[in-house]
Amino acid sequence: MKHRFLFFFVFLCPFTVFCQTKNIEINLEITYQEIDHFAASDAWSGNFVGMYWSVDEKEKIARWLFSQKTDVSGNPEGIGLSLDMDEYLYEKEQEQELNTMESKLQKAKQDYESCKA
Repeated sequence: MKHRFLFFFVFLCPFTVFCQTKNIEINLEITYQEIDHFAASDAWSGNFVGMYWSVDEKEKIARWLFSQKTDVSGNPEGIGLSLDMDEYLYEKEQEQELNTMESKLQKAKQDYESCKA
């Protein structure tokens, strides 16, 4: 008897939990979250792809990563990334640096004007 109970508990019990039917309602009128981009970071792998792979292979990799198209059977051509995090972070860093330089220039102009007066 002990072994039968153990068999039921270990092998059959999980299936009774996972095989239950659940009804789910989706209300498309309610927005809980908006996602601007679907991104990934390639870290250093981009260096190897850029240095050692042919143009055709690089284009194929880019298609696998960024394409949001589907083939005639409805299969996705790629995973649909809309942003490369490394490029995004680089652009943000450049933007911050530009803002800092503009702020310093504005302060220098103000200091100059106050010395003139």
